[in-house]
Amino acid sequence: MIGYHSLAKYISDKHNICDAKLQKVHMIALSKYLSSLKLFQRASIVKMIHGWIPTYGMLCRQGRESSPLCSRCSSTVETWDHVFSCPDSQATTSRREALSTFLSSLVKMGTPFYILSTFEYKLSLVFALPFCNDFPVSFPIPSSKKLCLMDAIRHQNLLGWDRFICGYT
Repeated sequence: MIGYHSLAKYISDKHNICDAKLQKVHMIALSKYLSSLKLFQRASIVKMIHGWIPTYGMLCRQGRESSPLCSRCSSTVETWDHVFSCPDSQATTSRREALSTFLSSLVKMGTPFYILSTFEYKLSLVFALPFCNDFPVSFPIPSSKKLCLMDAIRHQNLLGWDRFICGYT
């Protein structure tokens, strides 16, 4: 992979990732996935990961927009957090559809319902959406898997579920 060492150093420095964790990143798979996306999708993902979503608040600070207010609700400054919680009905519908699309893709991959239910609940909170419980768990989770799931949830709680959608797992 061309430029691997400079990429690894950049990722390590930018996200404060130690060499041991960096070696667990499957760079070839990551590169292949990113190459499969259209340019605007790749750019959007990279901007999200690095917190550079061009909100009106950010663009106004840079002098590229005259108003920092959200173009949908016009009631508050559009920030990274506001994008995930704008009360406008179209914004809420877009977030619900994005969550539904994500969960549907996990269903197609055979993700267990107890993981789907956890993702739906936690991400509903991040996106300021009502929890629909589309994936009710009606059977007991095996204790070994329950401990792993609880551990994963605890760790993601520390990182933040808003950071989960940026790939911080």
